[in-house]
Amino acid sequence: MGDILSYSINDDFIYKEIGNNYVAVDINTAKYYTFNDTAAFFLKCFADKKDQVQIKEAFLDEFDAHEETYLEGLNLFIKVAASKGILIPTNKEQT
Repeated sequence: MGDILSYSINDDFIYKEIGNNYVAVDINTAKYYTFNDTAAFFLKCFADKKDQVQIKEAFLDEFDAHEETYLEGLNLFIKVAASKGILIPTNKEQT
């Protein structure tokens, strides 16, 4: 079928849980970003290369939330993470 737009974590970033914080560091600039629980959850999902269905199911289980909350959270995470260069768009063939 056609291309679908998806995102992956930029290889210029490393990410780690440090204490109670989840941090992503740009290895070229040493800029770092911390994440709240929801954003850390989404970052881990992208790191684990989960598909959209897996992310949704895991989010709804983890946060006992409604689908609207999931969609709002995911869209906000993608918007912010992409604007910081943490996520980059990639084209994947849908099979």
